[in-house]
Amino acid sequence: MASSASSSSSSSSSSSSSYSEHSGHIWINDVFLNFRGEDTRKKFVSHLYSALSHAGVRTFIDDNLWKGSKIKKLFREIQGSRIAIVVFSNNYADSVWCLDELVTIMRCQRDKGQLVLPVFYDIAPSELRRRLKKKKGGAAAFAQGYNDIRQQWSWALTQASELSGWHLKNYRTESDVIKEIVEQVLIKLDETYLSITTFPVGVESRVQDVINLLKKNSERACIDIFLDICCFFIGEDRAYVTTILDGCELYAEIGIQILIERSLIKIMKNNKLAMHDLLRDMGREIVRKRSPEKPEKRSRLWFHEDALEVLRDNTGTKAVMGLALKLQRASKVCINTKAFEKMNKMRLLQLKHVQLVGDYEYLPKHLRWLYWYGFPLKYIPNNFYQGNVVAIDLRCSNLKQVWREPQLLERLKILNLSHSRCLTSTPDFSKVPNLEKLILKDCPNLSVVHQSIGDLCNILLINLKDCTSLGNLPRVIYKLKSLKTLIISGCSKIDKLEEDIIQMESLTTLIADFTSVKKVPFSIVRSKSLGYISLCGHEGLAHDVFPSLIWSWMSPTTNDISNCILQFRNISTSLVSIDVHNILDDLLPMLSGLLKLRSISVQCHSELQLIGELRILLDGICDVSFTELETTSYASEISEDFTGYHLIGMGSYHQVINMLTNSISEGLTSNGSSDFSLPGNNYPEWLAYTGEGHSVVFEVPYEESDYHHLKGITLCVAYSSTTQNTAAKCCLISVFIVNHTKFSMQIYKGDTAVSFNDEEWQGMISSIGPGEKVEIFAIFGHGITVKRTTLYLIFGQSITAETKPLVVKPKKNIVTRLAKRMGECLCLNQSGG
Repeated sequence: MASSASSSSSSSSSSSSSYSEHSGHIWINDVFLNFRGEDTRKKFVSHLYSALSHAGVRTFIDDNLWKGSKIKKLFREIQGSRIAIVVFSNNYADSVWCLDELVTIMRCQRDKGQLVLPVFYDIAPSELRRRLKKKKGGAAAFAQGYNDIRQQWSWALTQASELSGWHLKNYRTESDVIKEIVEQVLIKLDETYLSITTFPVGVESRVQDVINLLKKNSERACIDIFLDICCFFIGEDRAYVTTILDGCELYAEIGIQILIERSLIKIMKNNKLAMHDLLRDMGREIVRKRSPEKPEKRSRLWFHEDALEVLRDNTGTKAVMGLALKLQRASKVCINTKAFEKMNKMRLLQLKHVQLVGDYEYLPKHLRWLYWYGFPLKYIPNNFYQGNVVAIDLRCSNLKQVWREPQLLERLKILNLSHSRCLTSTPDFSKVPNLEKLILKDCPNLSVVHQSIGDLCNILLINLKDCTSLGNLPRVIYKLKSLKTLIISGCSKIDKLEEDIIQMESLTTLIADFTSVKKVPFSIVRSKSLGYISLCGHEGLAHDVFPSLIWSWMSPTTNDISNCILQFRNISTSLVSIDVHNILDDLLPMLSGLLKLRSISVQCHSELQLIGELRILLDGICDVSFTELETTSYASEISEDFTGYHLIGMGSYHQVINMLTNSISEGLTSNGSSDFSLPGNNYPEWLAYTGEGHSVVFEVPYEESDYHHLKGITLCVAYSSTTQNTAAKCCLISVFIVNHTKFSMQIYKGDTAVSFNDEEWQGMISSIGPGEKVEIFAIFGHGITVKRTTLYLIFGQSITAETKPLVVKPKKNIVTRLAKRMGECLCLNQSGG
């Protein structure tokens, strides 16, 4: 929905989160409802929601106002929904919320294969598209001046309105269309890969080619890996499959690489295994041809009719090494466990919505992979032998307890019980000593983590995302020295992380969004292993996030700020740059103690706050009176006590910057400071701007091509000084680059400004954009009075933007000589690459 929101979802025991075989995604909702509340909430949408609920469809609907961070969770609900039903109504296009949600929905359709079903309640598709263009109020007014937002809305509306859906005007009653929608949703939810034809046409002649390719310098293991992927693992994570097939003694890492090199499989950007449909069908045909008439003698059964026939007729044989049976959600089929008795060589078992009756001792004892979506029992039976299992994947199960009497499972490396809504506690981990990945996402009743988790010496991943009943983690978890990834996002009852987290010496990723953690442990910043962190609203690479975390400790709400400052001094002396959202007077003196600090980035919320922070910085850090800078009047000509110019070059176009700097210096030396005029906009390689006093204001050229060719900046500062302070270079304290459009500023130490590295230059460039108003301050120490500041924007090509030129009078051909040398330098740069 949109204009108003809070979550409510319907579910039944038979409608746990949906699994998409096509994408490998776990969908946390079956359906997401997007609609304009004031138009349809109390009528059509409420009836549709009720009908979906009664049909056992897990539906997300939001009906209270969402604010702040909860908005992110709302969009996560959209991304986690298998189907989105969009109800277009007369005032739909007036709502910013509706349109923003629609953009997310259409992106999910494009990128994740989400199914979008539009319903046109009281408006035609053509009228819907025209509505946004014509409207002057509502969402259209909100997007005034933001063409990119408006374009995204228009794109999403156009895409959605062109989809096949329901028009209420074509139905006699609303109940008729609701019934049809529910039926269509159920059909879509129950669709699987199983519609693939048993005997693909036209592939027989190519099968031998594939066999020959596989046999070329390949062992039998490589062929088995190819066939296993064809039948069971397309769309699965490479590391996940590698672990399982390694457990089958197939040397999967080597085998998968061989298949990649021979173009038989492909690894997608998300590390999923992919294969051309034709190659998949060829692989399956290789299996089928070994026993065309008797599926029970084939090595792999992936087609549901073949698998169901073998299990119902109890005709299984030891030839079967893998079996997949995926039934519809509402299937009433029950299979007797004795059907597995003769399939004692089976290593791979994949079940979905399957009910087994009988003694579990008949299940294969050589299983390496047990995947059972919707496992129906409250615990795994004691007589089900799992001693050889490498991966247990029981997503969306009815488990309340994993094992009543745990077996020793020394080979188990992956345990995935995600979306098990009845699960209340983790198992005793002492029985799974070699576990590497523990995945318990969205287990809302999980409240106890067994203390033995601290004994998992090989654990790499713990994912407890959205376990909303889980309290703080047991302290022993911080002893896990092998753990690389810890995910506790959405665990709303977790309110603290211990300082012991520093003991997790291998931890590279920490994701802890939407928890109740308010205090970040100081020790986390001393971690040498952390590479990515998402915590307390801070997200990104650790070296980018740590400075923000440090400053968050120093906020006015911190109880013991002196302790924060002490901790800050102890851990941050090596910081090179820092990003802050607030500057505090009490903390400014500490900045001088950060010996390696080269730059500070400050982000404000308004121009008023920006000016206030600038005033604090100039008065506090630089010991320069902001009021004096604002009020002092400078003569248009440099006074008699003028001493000279100070040149500052910043950027990546070093030859040109040096050329301009050296030419100005030569002019000063040969002509004297009183008989020299600076070059202006006479030549196309730079733009020149001038300002009286410490600062110069300019507008970044609008032409995008010009902006992208900005290679450097040179500041020429005219100053006067007392006899005791004639070396201005030694007194340059800092350079401020203030973006009045974005309410932000970059602060560079004096030695940083004259020795910019490429990373710092790119950071500076990224902080300003075309059309933005920027002001640059050059701040000097006591005894230096800045009279005038001239700025040169240096480009890698001729400028096309129209600017107001700096009026100067060239003297003694200095500008002519400069232009000639500049042209030579540019030619050298272009020819030399």
